[in-house]
Amino acid sequence: MLQKITKKIAFFLLEKEMLLEDDVEWCIYLLKKWIFSSSILIILFLEGLVWATPIEILFYIISVLVLRRRSGGYHASTPLRCMVLSMLIEMLCFIMIMKIKNYFWFHVLSLCFGGLVLWFVIPTNQKEKTSEMKANKRILRKILTLEGLVLIPVVIFLKADRVVMEKLCYWNMGILTTASCVVISKWEK
Repeated sequence: MLQKITKKIAFFLLEKEMLLEDDVEWCIYLLKKWIFSSSILIILFLEGLVWATPIEILFYIISVLVLRRRSGGYHASTPLRCMVLSMLIEMLCFIMIMKIKNYFWFHVLSLCFGGLVLWFVIPTNQKEKTSEMKANKRILRKILTLEGLVLIPVVIFLKADRVVMEKLCYWNMGILTTASCVVISKWEK
């Protein structure tokens, strides 16, 4: 069904001369990828509503998306496996956050572990060019630096504000999730 829909869209774009004939297969592939990725994000958001507020879910998802785009790490072998693993990981993360008693130490440990893993243990993907991997590493390190510059003062100065500390857990859980994917990909090789 997805193939049929994406073909119709691609050929419609071809008819309207918005797409070259050589680019039809590429367009179909990108449309399928975009539709599938969007559907996973919608499912994760809806699943997250069971345990968290929309803001908390967005903190988690944005954190994972920003970091995963540059860090690589474990990728499931099929789209269905990706969706199931993503849902299980999100569920486990949100349940763990509900069990946290001391937010301050969770933030310290998550920033240290997650940040250090992402800073030093970025996986090498054979498909990517060396220059692209170096660029991803530089950008990821800039993102981690920016996160550290924002998160560390917030954790230090607002550690008494339980609401802020709880919301921040969702962002830091995204850092931990991404770091875990990197570690898993290293074990897999």
